[in-house]
Amino acid sequence: MSEQVFPTKGNLLNVKKSLNLAKVGYELLDRKRNVLIRELMMMVEAAKALRGSIADTYKEAYAALQRANITMGLISRVAEGMPVENSVNVEYRSVMGCELPRVSLSTSSNEILYGFENTDSNVDVAYISFNRVKQMTAMLAEVDNSVFRLANAIKKTQTRANALKNIVIPKYEGIVKFIENSLEEKEREEFSRQKVIKNQTQRKKYRLKKLTAEKRRMCMKLAEALNRRADIAKRISQLGVRLDNNAKVSEGDKPAEDPMELLHELEILTGQLEDLIAKINCTNSMITHEGSTLTQLLARKDALTLQSSVIRRFLDNASSTVQRYSRSEIKLISTVDVAALRRTSDSISEEIRSLNLTIQELNWTNDLIE
Repeated sequence: MSEQVFPTKGNLLNVKKSLNLAKVGYELLDRKRNVLIRELMMMVEAAKALRGSIADTYKEAYAALQRANITMGLISRVAEGMPVENSVNVEYRSVMGCELPRVSLSTSSNEILYGFENTDSNVDVAYISFNRVKQMTAMLAEVDNSVFRLANAIKKTQTRANALKNIVIPKYEGIVKFIENSLEEKEREEFSRQKVIKNQTQRKKYRLKKLTAEKRRMCMKLAEALNRRADIAKRISQLGVRLDNNAKVSEGDKPAEDPMELLHELEILTGQLEDLIAKINCTNSMITHEGSTLTQLLARKDALTLQSSVIRRFLDNASSTVQRYSRSEIKLISTVDVAALRRTSDSISEEIRSLNLTIQELNWTNDLIE
């Protein structure tokens, strides 16, 4: 092997990750190469068609220029009066990371920019012919440059793909095989010692699991505290019903449950509820989200819920229609824009849903402050 690699499990994981990355990279490069080749074939066909027609276009244009020079003498004065061509625009489009030019000429009307007094029709033909030459030259420049860039991109992609396929991937496969063989040999030689290590590891895992369980008992998520608060409140309500049922009995009878024991249990649950509510309120005031505390978020949600219920009740009254049985009856119309107010109500409902999701997320991701 050209490079020394220590046969450890960490190195094995790293090399396997590199091997998987190299295989994925080769697949992506192969796809890129196929796309670029397909694009190149399309460009080559277009270049062939343009090269076959541009020669005739140039020949026709120079023939028209020659006829104009013959009939009028040299038309250099007409040419000097033409404005400088600045309508060529070059933009770029990306094909699998390869920037291909897009040459375009700003469209303009075939306006004659010279006078008709000292020219004839041969000059007009030459002007139109060279305008066609200009357009075809821009098209050919775009296609030729795109073909050149695609060819370079294909060459680079092919080189990288071959390097991955023939050098990088075989090297990583050899390293993986070497490390796996070395690890298997060490496992066979040190089997007895690994059993001791396994027992020690199991004891450590047991202690860690025990510590984790104790920590979980000590730590409670805010959402769990809320559920526990609701459960205690429910138990207190049930205790009230049980106390009412055992408040009075017939003379000589005994109550089904001792009221004093129920009152003692009520006192314990009330103390637990008081302590839990204090911790929940303290936690709500300490948790922040985007500059607002959880208490502020809860207040915002309650206020929006109340506002939404009032607006919806108002919308129900404003949008309800009253049937008229004759034209003489008074027509009732809405005093507000129902559609706009309904959009406002929908936005408030959307904000309430967002606040609910945020509050639930904060409840399950934050611990109760003891």
